[in-house]
Amino acid sequence: MRTVILSTHYDDAVLSGWTLMDGVADVEVVTVFTQPPPPGFLSGWDRGSGAPDSATRVEQRAVENRAALALAGARPVDVGLLEGQYGGRPVRPELEPYIADAEVVYAPAAVFIQGSNTEHGHVRDVALALRPDSRLYVDQPYCRFRSDVPLPPQLSTGGAVSGL
Repeated sequence: MRTVILSTHYDDAVLSGWTLMDGVADVEVVTVFTQPPPPGFLSGWDRGSGAPDSATRVEQRAVENRAALALAGARPVDVGLLEGQYGGRPVRPELEPYIADAEVVYAPAAVFIQGSNTEHGHVRDVALALRPDSRLYVDQPYCRFRSDVPLPPQLSTGGAVSGL
């Protein structure tokens, strides 16, 4: 049984979906935004992490991600889209070939704190459009998942929420 966990960025599935990988024999972590910007570009986030430039930081994150996924026995798959902080665009149905034949698909729930990273919501929306049976996992640190905060109405009939 092939399981796919959609990871918006390199660290998202590792930080938020680790329990989804634990003990699953055939799991792929499909990371959407993996293309580095041109050398010399430096975003504010990457500057804060101490990177000399954003292309170097993306490559560091790729190496970290592959090492963490190897510990879980998960296969990394990079989609290769450019993320917003580097001038990228929202996700389109490029994800279809990665999730079409999976038995189980997990997508980020993307229940946001105001002003947080909206790319998580784009990945969720595309996943649910392509695979309405997608299950949602709580993606940290970009959410507040509390019993007194309802899910957005469009998600209340979507996939089951997992990864608490």
